[in-house]
Amino acid sequence: MKKITILLAFALLSVAALSAQRAGRLSEERFNNQRRNHTLTIYVTPAKNYQIFVNDIALRGSQARLSEGIHRVRVESNGFESWSRTVNLNSDQRLQANLVYQVYTLSFAISNSDNYQVHVNGKRLNARSISLSGGTHSIQITADGFEPYQNNVTLNSDQLIRVSLVASTGTLQVNIPPNAKLSINGQRYEQDNIRLASGNYRIRVDFGRLHTQTRVNIRSGQTTNLQLGLNIAVSN
Repeated sequence: MKKITILLAFALLSVAALSAQRAGRLSEERFNNQRRNHTLTIYVTPAKNYQIFVNDIALRGSQARLSEGIHRVRVESNGFESWSRTVNLNSDQRLQANLVYQVYTLSFAISNSDNYQVHVNGKRLNARSISLSGGTHSIQITADGFEPYQNNVTLNSDQLIRVSLVASTGTLQVNIPPNAKLSINGQRYEQDNIRLASGNYRIRVDFGRLHTQTRVNIRSGQTTNLQLGLNIAVSN
């Protein structure tokens, strides 16, 4: 009877020891698992709107709790080159992602004038195309005798800008007798208020057997007055 009791007691002690050992192992595993998980924080500049991927899984925010080991980090943002790194995580880490603007080609096709100047962001362009980072850029095109062209263009791909320059105009106000005949560069005009492209013109007025002629310079946005008396007086 005593032997049976001793054997039962020994068995109970063995079971208790095994349970305690197992519990200790589980606690140690939990501790080790907690210790092996680390925080990875990703800081992104200069983009404001971006998406971070860790192991091809999109993050909500810029921080992730990850196990020790190697992880792939990728950042995507419109207008920027894709950024990626591989990190070997063995502690809490901070990762700086400096995004680079995507570069696109902006080309120009200008009609109505061969003698023009293109300015991009205030700088004169000496070619018909330019490589620019993504985003918004200011464009100005000027040419003698034409209205300046101004616009803003947002680049998110290669673009060709076609511009037809519009001749700048001024007004010629003519004051001559009703029966006088007016010619401008050899072309007859009946009206006395004429819009002309800016530039120099030869003016001739015939009145009976008399005629006189002069030259006037038409300036953009201005009115040039031409008055016939004994002489032709021109005033701007």
